[in-house]
Amino acid sequence: MIGETVEIYERSQSGVDSHGNQTCSWALAATVNGCLVHTATTSDIQDVQRPDGATIEYRIAFPKSYSGPTLRGCRVALVGRGMSADDALDVIGEPDVESMAP
Repeated sequence: MIGETVEIYERSQSGVDSHGNQTCSWALAATVNGCLVHTATTSDIQDVQRPDGATIEYRIAFPKSYSGPTLRGCRVALVGRGMSADDALDVIGEPDVESMAP
């Protein structure tokens, strides 16, 4: 198996907008090589049945040597698939951490 390169972006506070809301920007926190990326598949649904658009989920297995920031609240860009910081995927919830299995 050949892994892909991903970039991890952390949120940083950058100020307040004209309505008094906090604004944020994304800063590159780490670049990780050798990640296994899998697109989570579901049954094929017709466009009429998904009025809110399509949702695509990815499962990313990081190498055991990963020692970067915790992924909660971060964004992940699949650099090997042409993604940039603007296209990065949001990490939702607490990522699963599983031990090795045969």
